[in-house]
Parts: sequence; C-alpha cells; structure tokens
Amino acid sequence: ATADFLRRFKLVSARRLQTIYCFADLDRFLNTPAERRNWFRRELHAPPERLLIGVVGEVVRRKGHRFLFQAMPQILEQVPDAKLVLLGRFHRRENCTRELRRLQKQLGLLRKVHWLGRRNNINEYLQAIDICVVPSIQEPLGLVAVEAQAAGVPVVATDAGGLREIVLDGESGLVVPRRNSEALANAVIRLHRDGEQREKMVSQARSRAAELFNPQKLTDQVIQAYVALLERFR
Repeated sequence: ATADFLRRFKLVSARRLQTIYCFADLDRFLNTPAERRNWFRRELHAPPERLLIGVVGEVVRRKGHRFLFQAMPQILEQVPDAKLVLLGRFHRRENCTRELRRLQKQLGLLRKVHWLGRRNNINEYLQAIDICVVPSIQEPLGLVAVEAQAAGVPVVATDAGGLREIVLDGESGLVVPRRNSEALANAVIRLHRDGEQREKMVSQARSRAAELFNPQKLTDQVIQAYVALLERFR
C-alpha cells in the first residue's frame, strides 16, 4: 500500500521501489500462555460466555474508533452482553477522546466500553479478546492485525491501506469498507455466531502471519536489497 501511494503521486520512481514488510516480534503473540486469557477476563469482569470486542491502537481520528462506537448499538441488539475494550494511548483532553466520550454517552454505552489505555503486555490482553476490530480510515500497514492473527484472535478490518494485504477477506478474517459502522457491526455479529468459520479463519490467519513476517525471511530480503543497491555503485 505504501509503494502504491509513492507510485501514484510519483514521489519515488517505480523501478526504485521494493516492498519489504517491517519486522514484528510475533513469538510473544504465538506463544502467550493460554491461562492468561482467564486472568484478564476476570480483571474485565467478563465471564467466558460474554463477547469481548477489542480495538488496539492510539486514540486518534485515523484509527476510526468512532465508527466502531457507532456500530455498538447494532451489535448490542443481537448480543446484549457484549463489551468493547479499548487498548492504546489516549489523553483525556484531546479532542478525539472528548468526542468519543460524548458519543459513548449519547449512544448509551457508558457501561459497555472499557478504556484500558496503553499496556506493555498487549499480547496477554489480546488473549482475552474474542474479536479484534481494526476500524482504521488510514493505515500504512496495520501491525495490530498481524499481532491479533498470531495470537489466534479473529480479525475484522477495514479496507484501509496495508490491511487489505494482511487480512484476506473470508479466509484469514473479514474486511469491510471504511467509515461503515453497519458493515463493522454485521461482520462482528457474523464472526460471533459462526464458530466453525471463526476457527478456520484463525488457523489460516496464524499461518499467514508467521509466513509474511518470518524474521529470517525478512532479514534475507533486507540483505538482498542492500547488496543490489551496492552493486549499482561498483
């Protein structure tokens, strides 16, 4: 997606572009002890049968939190005890946070949203979430989608930027249009209801994340890129 952006606006010559994904420490997501799930669900007062929807990322407009908030009433009509968990940095005085707080009150979500803020052990919190939603409006890559997939958490993502490359719609997750709260709600409800499809997606997603972000593979690609560059100066 970044390469496409650079080509489209002619910021870099197409012949000089090569796509290599960024490094991601997926081992801690692939190997998080399963028992941590129960510990954090108890912290969130969420019994096993309650649907926990998670969104991970800094609370800024481009992350699209407002569209997930707007989707919650529709989700709650079908799954009344569902709750939304926000993981990521936010400041109470920032306009985006204030707008979301007002929206939360207007939509009757005061007891339905957990604002957890930034967490260093995000891999363990992800274990406690049932569905990870990435509602971004703009997203160069969308690393959280990769991390969620590696952790075995089904993903609903928008078609923003690199998310289209990471999440294959209907195979490793569900992809919906940006700025579409109804589509987000329908995708979450669909995944929640269809356990068989959810398990298939989780299996494929973990394999794909491990393949795309294999450290040795990425290291080899970086080395090859530098070797090719140096060859031009010989």
